[in-house]
Amino acid sequence: MGFNEILIALLKKSAHKKKVIITTTELGEETGMSQQNASRLLLELEKKGFVERDGNGITIRKPGIAELSRIYAELEGAFHEGRIIIQGEIVQGLGEGRYYLSKKEYQNQINEQLGFIPFAGTLNVRIAPGELGKKQLILQTEPKIAKGFVSEGRKFGELYLYSCSVNGIRCAVAVPLRTHHGTEIIEIIADVNLRKKLGLNFGSSITIEIER
Repeated sequence: MGFNEILIALLKKSAHKKKVIITTTELGEETGMSQQNASRLLLELEKKGFVERDGNGITIRKPGIAELSRIYAELEGAFHEGRIIIQGEIVQGLGEGRYYLSKKEYQNQINEQLGFIPFAGTLNVRIAPGELGKKQLILQTEPKIAKGFVSEGRKFGELYLYSCSVNGIRCAVAVPLRTHHGTEIIEIIADVNLRKKLGLNFGSSITIEIER
């Protein structure tokens, strides 16, 4: 889309870090489009909340940065034969994963879908700020699904599963239908305690390779 060209042009001017003074004529020249079209697209970006401008210049807001991250992830995936590489750090979880993954109903379905019975616990990873768009790219792919069920009078929701690997260990990103985690957190499941197996501590850096 044309407005992505405007976003990229602003990114090159470091508008994700500071206010940048640039006219729509200059933006048009940077992107090879007319001043009128650059002005129209910039207004569209404002309406979407991707950029903000005032008398001191233009800045790219968080939704705009997320869109740029998504574009980057899509291109990176093409270069890496459809794989998505995500960088993050290990953080302490809320203890929910241990409870949910101890349920036989989830265990049996995950084994059927992924070919392993999960360790009762998740590896919680905070995605690096510049990588958030990659999570959206993951969620746009077709997941494997562990269906919801009722157990002991309590309803458990669907669990969306995206195959991945960490240091050569086969695992999966698990996305619950409902979660208390922020959007920057992803949960990884495997048939082993990944943190102990890989000798990871809270704050350790990690690279996740997602299959598409």
